[in-house]
Amino acid sequence: MNIIYSPHLFGLKQNSLDSLFVPLSFASVKRSNPNSNIVFLDINKNIDIKYKSIDSVSCQNWSIPDLDTLNRNYVHLSTNSKEFELFCISRFFYIREWMRKTSTKSTFIIETDVLLLRSLHEIIDSDIFSGYASLSEKKCISFGWITEEYVENYCDYVNKIYSTPSLISSLQTSHAAYLEKGGKGGICDMSFCDYINRGVHGADKKYTANDASKLIVDGDKNSFFDSFIGRESLQGFPELKFNMTKSKYDGKSIKDIEFENSECFVNSNQGKIRMNSIHCQGNAKLLMSDYYLSWSENL
Repeated sequence: MNIIYSPHLFGLKQNSLDSLFVPLSFASVKRSNPNSNIVFLDINKNIDIKYKSIDSVSCQNWSIPDLDTLNRNYVHLSTNSKEFELFCISRFFYIREWMRKTSTKSTFIIETDVLLLRSLHEIIDSDIFSGYASLSEKKCISFGWITEEYVENYCDYVNKIYSTPSLISSLQTSHAAYLEKGGKGGICDMSFCDYINRGVHGADKKYTANDASKLIVDGDKNSFFDSFIGRESLQGFPELKFNMTKSKYDGKSIKDIEFENSECFVNSNQGKIRMNSIHCQGNAKLLMSDYYLSWSENL
């Protein structure tokens, strides 16, 4: 079984925690899935990313013509920095190149701010890992499963967008309306996944993704892969509400997580539910060491 990390550009957000939280994610994936082939796609220059039992693949100097095309044609439509948004989209092109080079037909994928707490072998037959792709909330590669067909289509579609004036104009109109309503961010890597899901802006809806963070129903052993620690509900399960608390670091609302032996749980209005992973986005990265130690001490 392959588990690959989408590229992480150290220092992109001037985040000094990179060197602290990335190894914790690596360690969690290796401990929960010791027999899997775990790969980190390393695009960092002048930084040597090494971790025992993780295959660090240097791809800084890969020649990817379609990525060159994206860099030439990209139109920035976001309140976030151009460098950040373009990089997030570019990750798919590196993933595609790795899948091509290794003749990989499908793979699990994960980001460096995620703690993976369960063996994927236990749930690989779940119906969420089927079709062309399963992404967190159907559009985010923080955790998921992808096929070569999905990534090929995604990259081709992105370059189609940025090489077609009418489609660029359509995005510009949508983005302007979004900003008028006070929106932040804008057109990003997840936007194109969403467009593919909905079949809009010239996308082929054939490649719709499943939701990798939906509830996996298994009697009294229901579980889910966390889409984001700050979410109090799951997409598609509006009646399910998680108990929330405040982060000790910034006071933001996060899931009220507890550990029993080697398992992670969150309480909800429907009882205790197992968490297969925790996505510690933003300042929640500060909590990763607490969570990792609480989970691993009884392994």
